[in-house]
Amino acid sequence: MNYNENNDYFIVFPWNKNLETGEEMVDKQHKELVELLNKLANTLISNKKPEIEFALSNLAEYAKIHFQYEEEIWRNYFPEDSWYQNHKNTHENFLPKIIEIQALNKDKPIELVAEGILKFLIRWLAFHIIDSDKRMMIAVDFIKLGNNIEEAKIKANEIMSGSMSLLVETILHMYDGLSSRTLMLMRERNARIKVEKENEELIHILCHDLVNPLGQVESILEISTEEPEFFLEVKDNLHLSVKNGLNLINEVRKLHSKEGKNINLEKVHLCEALNESITLLRNKWEQKNIKINNSCNENIFVKAEKTLLINSVFNNILNNAVKFSNE
Repeated sequence: MNYNENNDYFIVFPWNKNLETGEEMVDKQHKELVELLNKLANTLISNKKPEIEFALSNLAEYAKIHFQYEEEIWRNYFPEDSWYQNHKNTHENFLPKIIEIQALNKDKPIELVAEGILKFLIRWLAFHIIDSDKRMMIAVDFIKLGNNIEEAKIKANEIMSGSMSLLVETILHMYDGLSSRTLMLMRERNARIKVEKENEELIHILCHDLVNPLGQVESILEISTEEPEFFLEVKDNLHLSVKNGLNLINEVRKLHSKEGKNINLEKVHLCEALNESITLLRNKWEQKNIKINNSCNENIFVKAEKTLLINSVFNNILNNAVKFSNE
């Protein structure tokens, strides 16, 4: 499984019995390391730097505690032995390797750096547990049975060779493949969540902007009922309001169509867009006796997906200006 039962927590490194060494506290700490690694992976969903750094810091701090506990065990059974020193060196190189990955990728986004560290951690932790720790724990068991260090090491190596070696390599490949597929799913989910959030925000803005043209139409119709000649004066404004409202509705529909997924930038005359918004909101600023001095530079053009989106920005700015202005 790539995620837990409520499908909101990805598991890039699942725990299984092949990771057990037989030493209760070591296995308990290994499980905690695996859980912290999975938590680090899930911070990539939020893409928030403080959360990623906090999860990475927790993992690094707990790794130091675990390494100290493990080294106490190995030192008791392999004093002055190369196995103990090599294992200790591996522990000591763990944090510097993470720092090295960070330094080599310092100019990349934090989520890409964290993903690189995550891939290293998955491979490192899987090999360290399945091969190195299990090998040493097997040797410890033989020492407890009365074998000397060299005899225990030979027997442990014999067990860890052959079919066991093939099993270790198979499990490592499995974790490599599983983690890669899960990270890909996480990236796809991130992209989907981002698009859904942007669509939700845009729909909110567009629906909010529908209030302006529809409100304008309503006001004009109310006045026109009492003063028919007023309709002739504002018919262009009425037409503009209806057109603007229909365009907004069309844009909302496109968000869920294929056409809405392709972004095509068009040249927009900024002054024309501003004048359109001023005209659209004419009724509001006239009610407050507000005079608008428009001295827009006629030579300014911008690139936007739709003129309508530029109008949305202007509409919100002008709406707030009218709303918070005194009569």
